Amino acid sequence: MKKILLLVLALLLALSMAACGGGGDKDGENQPNGDGENIDADSNNGDNNNGNDNGDIIGDGLFEFSEDFLKNSLQGDYHIIYKATTYGDGESESLTMEQIKTSKGYYYKSNDDSGKLFIKNGEAYDAYEEYDGVFENTEMQYSQMMVDIMMVGITGYMNTYSAFSSQLKKSGSQTVAGRSCTEYKFDYSMPGVGKVKYVYCIDKETGVCLKFSVDAAGSVLSGHQKVGYEFECTKFQTSGVSLPAYN
Repeated sequence: MKKILLLVLALLLALSMAACGGGGDKDGENQPNGDGENIDADSNNGDNNNGNDNGDIIGDGLFEFSEDFLKNSLQGDYHIIYKATTYGDGESESLTMEQIKTSKGYYYKSNDDSGKLFIKNGEAYDAYEEYDGVFENTEMQYSQMMVDIMMVGITGYMNTYSAFSSQLKKSGSQTVAGRSCTEYKFDYSMPGVGKVKYVYCIDKETGVCLKFSVDAAGSVLSGHQKVGYEFECTKFQTSGVSLPAYN
């Protein structure tokens, strides 16, 4: 329960900040550059680049990934594993989430839960459940929309930065899961709550958020203890990806 509450806290802080600060430009519309002029984020959709080598930085170090960047650049296969850790009351708890996407279907697993497999069959997906390491057909089918909803546990975090977009500023570079990332930070003071620090590491090639942290140690919620949330990718594979074997 503590873990769930802290996850909810992190999301509530994110949504509150987006609402109070005006949020970000989630539709890839015009955003201000460092000189106060507007730049059309969709003007370079053909090369997913926005006019420079990184494909994300404009003006005075402002953030310039749009949702469309991620949507356009992550259309192929991938195998991604995240480790999520929450901190509170002097303790920490962790869980792992794994997701695979190929042209044949999807695989999802969270911590010790049974893995779930969705294999494309025409316009729908056949559902498989993992039993003792073996996947068996459940005789149930799901639409694409339902599968997308079930996958939101990970895909939602791939573009979690989009709620803040232009409020984030470049602070350096990091290597996460062997991939080159641009690091962005944003320190936010929430009325009645206090200071909350956000850090995002965005994969330069795909726009996937590979590392995300919320540090609420400076807030009234912390009680002078470490309170926060870290979400870090431990595997990100985009070639040679395959789904688990199934019956």
